[in-house]
Amino acid sequence: MRYVIRALMAVRVVTVLAVPAPAAAQGGAIKIGLLAPLSGAFSATGKDMLVGTELYLDEIGRQAAGRKIELIIEDTEGTPAAALTKARKLVEQDRVHVLTGGLLASTGYALQPLVDGQRIPATFPVIAADDLTQRKPARWIVRTGWTTSQPMHPFGD
Repeated sequence: MRYVIRALMAVRVVTVLAVPAPAAAQGGAIKIGLLAPLSGAFSATGKDMLVGTELYLDEIGRQAAGRKIELIIEDTEGTPAAALTKARKLVEQDRVHVLTGGLLASTGYALQPLVDGQRIPATFPVIAADDLTQRKPARWIVRTGWTTSQPMHPFGD
């Protein structure tokens, strides 16, 4: 739960900073696209992600910087192909200002080219795939969690 709250705080910061000045001046809703596996083998974790996100948004009155936050939820089904299709929908049709969520490394790797190509700010609170921020870093993804190799670094010493 602590990671979800930390991720949503990062979404809030990224959203406020990433929205261009004319859009902020218009005062429209800030649209956040949440990608979570709500069906399939990873649905229990995906539902926890959704509940944590909803809880945080309720706690802040579903507003940031005086603007309403609109959460648009998409089920990734725990597969990279579905995640990519749903992310495209969120970006191209729903016109979200920021993407967040995701669970699996395979999902993160599938989303990276879309996120960087569309230049859409994204936060990955759970996806821990090393190459997203290390060897082949994504320019538009903020990792708010950890990487899978981090627990092994102390053994290197």
